[in-house]
Amino acid sequence: GKGIPKDQLDNLFKPFTSVTDPKHFLDTGLGLDLYLAKIITEQYGGDISVESGGTAKDNENTQSDNGTTVHIKVLVGETLKSKQTLVKAN
Repeated sequence: GKGIPKDQLDNLFKPFTSVTDPKHFLDTGLGLDLYLAKIITEQYGGDISVESGGTAKDNENTQSDNGTTVHIKVLVGETLKSKQTLVKAN
């Protein structure tokens, strides 16, 4: 994805947060995508994080985009089964 300034990374998982210009609201959406992804991921015992190269001005004073990666880790299959506990009724 697009580069995200490092000072805005901590806000990405808050509801209604967008790192783009608010004037372009229709292009960016509501800012709920990563917030909901975090809730769902954590409900399944997983973890979500963002890594970004940020944005930087080059020699011609134009903004360059260094990219962003979202990492999602969730438990699946046998790993998930090993976390479950069988409860017997009396």
